[in-house]
Amino acid sequence: MRKRLSIIAQWDLEYGLEYDVYPSRMITSRDQNQTQCCYGSPVAGLHSYRTAPWEPMERLLETDLSRIKSLLESTIFAQIFIRSNSFQKALGRFSLKCCPVSQSFADVTLFFKCFLMASKQRKLVLHIDVNNTMFVGDSKTKLTALEGVLNEYMTEIVWGRKNEEDEWVPVENPISSKPASENVISYYKYAEEKYQNAGKPRSEFKEHARQFTFEEIGKRFRPYVEKVKERLECDAPVVDGIIDPLILKEPHGIYYRIVPSFFKLITNLIEKGQEFSIILRTFGGDGETALQAVKLFIDGLHPVFGFPEGKSLDVSFTPYQITGCEEGLSVRTSDNKKLNCPEKVYVLFSEKAGVHLFLDDYEWWKKQGYVSSAGKPLLVDPTDSSIHHIMFDDNIRAWDPSDNIVNLMVRKEGKFQECDPKELDDVCLVRTQLFESVLDEDYFIEKVEMCQHNYQNYLQNANK
Repeated sequence: MRKRLSIIAQWDLEYGLEYDVYPSRMITSRDQNQTQCCYGSPVAGLHSYRTAPWEPMERLLETDLSRIKSLLESTIFAQIFIRSNSFQKALGRFSLKCCPVSQSFADVTLFFKCFLMASKQRKLVLHIDVNNTMFVGDSKTKLTALEGVLNEYMTEIVWGRKNEEDEWVPVENPISSKPASENVISYYKYAEEKYQNAGKPRSEFKEHARQFTFEEIGKRFRPYVEKVKERLECDAPVVDGIIDPLILKEPHGIYYRIVPSFFKLITNLIEKGQEFSIILRTFGGDGETALQAVKLFIDGLHPVFGFPEGKSLDVSFTPYQITGCEEGLSVRTSDNKKLNCPEKVYVLFSEKAGVHLFLDDYEWWKKQGYVSSAGKPLLVDPTDSSIHHIMFDDNIRAWDPSDNIVNLMVRKEGKFQECDPKELDDVCLVRTQLFESVLDEDYFIEKVEMCQHNYQNYLQNANK
């Protein structure tokens, strides 16, 4: 019979962590300072274990862990009542969040398994698109001037509807990374279609998009662009030439080329001891510049953001080449070996450490009509308890598989199969929002935590 459990835990600056496990019905919160056990005793062998406050919580006794693991296999629900909101910080290091019940209690549902197995957290393999995800601009599309970058990007995240005159009218809250409903269209897609139907060259459409907030249709969005531009401005003194990969030199100032939230993500993962690797993915030609920028950051040469003292992170400057063909996916490795089966490619992605660059096959994607099945491959194996792959890309459109840049392949029934991206949206696929990642330095940290949370739920639901 599957059980329902509750855990009462207390975090004390002097004594550290203490917890007891009970049948769920036996725990109630009487008031802000008390927790009452209605009946019975704690589950045998799972009570009053303490860690020292200076001791990492992943050092739970191995015997305790094994008991809890076996117990949780027959558990459909677990919750933790936590004394003291200071425990929020302790959970934070494991990417867990509390939901306040009162001023001194928190109820954490469906996270206990992740919490107790923190020492064996899944390694994060973060596939991060370069252009307009962590890197501002795109040299492949000649999108290098900051104003052009921000204006064109604005057209992709404002949503509206066509009126009877076939004019685009913004919805009530138009700025969003995803459409709020099925009958809305981004201004980018609207204008692209309009210029195409009128037989105008694509260069005219691009020029229009890159002037969007200076034209009547987009003037209302100009303050938002100005706000983002202001946050990208680098006021710190820079050494000319040495840190060029980190900055954009414009006629009226110097701006960050790499969004600060990307560097803050790396710092956060290192400081909390999370095992991870970063795989930069691009169809374009800015991958090497992005690698150089990351290396400058690691070497302590960023004008503002410091790399964690005493830590290291390897950067490989030898790119891997992903190739599409009728026979399927293949990858050319740094030592010129060719891997042409999904299982081997999955292992290659999973075993990487440090920062690497993988060049995706734009010509194959273009030749196939930009369908998702020819896009950037992301392989996910839910049966692999050691790895969590997450792809960040501003062109992920899980709501429209015909216009999605990622080819999601999930291991099912012993082999990798193409999968509807909606299944793992905000789990292993994240459509990034460039402006949000500029305005909020915790943007990528929060997205990773969201995916960890959602992946845990996804796996639990899949195993029911």
